[in-house]
Amino acid sequence: MRYGGNMMRNSRVRYKPCHSSGSQSDDMMCLLDKDETKCEHGASVVDREGQGALRALRAAGGHGNEQNRHSEAFGASFCVDRAEAEAATARDVPLQPEHHRLVGLLDRWAEKGSAGMETFSVAVIGIGLMGSAACRHLSLATGEKVVGIGPAEPEDWKSHAGVFASHYDQGRITRIVDSNNIWSKLAARSIERYGLLERESGIRFHYPVGSIRVSPNYKKDGDTLYLAKEVGRGNGAEAELLPSREALQRRFPFFHFEDGDVGLIEKNGAGYINPREMVRAQLVVAAKQGASIVRETVVDLECSTSGVKIRTDGGKCFLATRVLIAADIYTKWLVPGRGLALKTVSELVVLAEVGSDEEKRLQSMPSLIWRLNGEEPLHSVYACPPVKYPDGKTYLKIGGTWLQGSSGYRDAVLSSKEEISHWFHSDGPREEADHLLKVLKKLMPGLAIESVHSKPCIVTYTAHNYPFIDAVDGKPFQDAQVFVVTGGCGAAAKSADEIGRIAALLMEHRSWVYDLDASNFSAVYQSASSVGEQKYVNIEQPQSTAHTPPCVNKA
Repeated sequence: MRYGGNMMRNSRVRYKPCHSSGSQSDDMMCLLDKDETKCEHGASVVDREGQGALRALRAAGGHGNEQNRHSEAFGASFCVDRAEAEAATARDVPLQPEHHRLVGLLDRWAEKGSAGMETFSVAVIGIGLMGSAACRHLSLATGEKVVGIGPAEPEDWKSHAGVFASHYDQGRITRIVDSNNIWSKLAARSIERYGLLERESGIRFHYPVGSIRVSPNYKKDGDTLYLAKEVGRGNGAEAELLPSREALQRRFPFFHFEDGDVGLIEKNGAGYINPREMVRAQLVVAAKQGASIVRETVVDLECSTSGVKIRTDGGKCFLATRVLIAADIYTKWLVPGRGLALKTVSELVVLAEVGSDEEKRLQSMPSLIWRLNGEEPLHSVYACPPVKYPDGKTYLKIGGTWLQGSSGYRDAVLSSKEEISHWFHSDGPREEADHLLKVLKKLMPGLAIESVHSKPCIVTYTAHNYPFIDAVDGKPFQDAQVFVVTGGCGAAAKSADEIGRIAALLMEHRSWVYDLDASNFSAVYQSASSVGEQKYVNIEQPQSTAHTPPCVNKA
């Protein structure tokens, strides 16, 4: 007899793991009775489907433990060396009852990778803002089996040893007004569907309180406020110009702007979203549409002719025909053998706690982007109105973009997983928090602050400052197995639903069918672009390139 699937199917002599004498070892196999329910020792044996699941998990390098559904079902503890499995299969050694092992002896490696392993048409790896949106759109459009895989938010950031994400927040600005036409379109198309997503999920995440953009350089060299007004209106924004500091003060008496400031107030859907709740809404609807959600971290991918094998930190193994990686900066460590041109920058925000009286006083406060005039080292700041956070307290959030080359500028690039973890474990530089608080008090001189906290986050930029939405395994779309949607560039939160939809369309059709050119979203690799040499600055700073980087964390 031979090793291989045909042996088990065609031979009249059957073998299965022996659990006699209380043994849980799968290293011994025994002759079965004619009904294949008892071995020659009289011990009960796992059924054939269960045996296949055990073999598959061993082949994938899994370790049985109480968290693993396969080992729970079959009471086994095991691991495997892949080289051993392949070598045993290649030797084609005759089956002998006295030294049977499940490692590599019954099926070829590729067959074992799929046997007993839960399979999906599409796996979305990383289910933050863009990944959760892609998961929902895929589960609706394809009618195929979809799984979204990604960890839940850590309970304690300081001690968490796994991956992090910046959507663990309560407020992100949403707006259509933008000097960049592509970002403006993506935002408009996403905002249009907020209401539908809220109704289908039963979860509120959108707060259309309005958004104001203020600059001292309206229609002057280097300013983008006028262009933002024209582009925004062209994409459906209802934008009103407030042409002076006095006009701003009358509309928003709790703000104190500077002489020469001009404001652009956007209404209708502009305001802010709660990114935590938006992700939850996307996943609730995706699950209703049949998607599976697995709250674990993917640690390994392996492409083969049978599909992409996925292994998680919890020991689960899956097989997918195609995978979409939406893991932000962690994407570049999952993409097999290719160096994506992604650059991650650390950013700090300040949360100013306010009481109930202040919350009521500021109930008409819009979200804000304010271009500063000589307030070195900050180029601009952004703010969200008072929002309740998970600790039950209400905070007003402020963050900023730092002038490169200024006295307070620091090299904020994070190049490794260890640097990212260290950043999220910290409270950030005290001097940056102090300066942001100083600007907040200048902007809102009457603000009664009860406590102040700093919060670390990150922004991942691509080489062209639009998300990468592309196949990344070197194959054409129709044959590709591995795709990405990653790199929010500080502007993607508000537009995440549309970005996820674009990725879903690509996965569904295996071709580019979106009305914006694919070159805008093509993946760029380190060999083709030196990301470390690029400058990532505020959207309102003068740019010489066609692709203007957006202001970080404002969307």
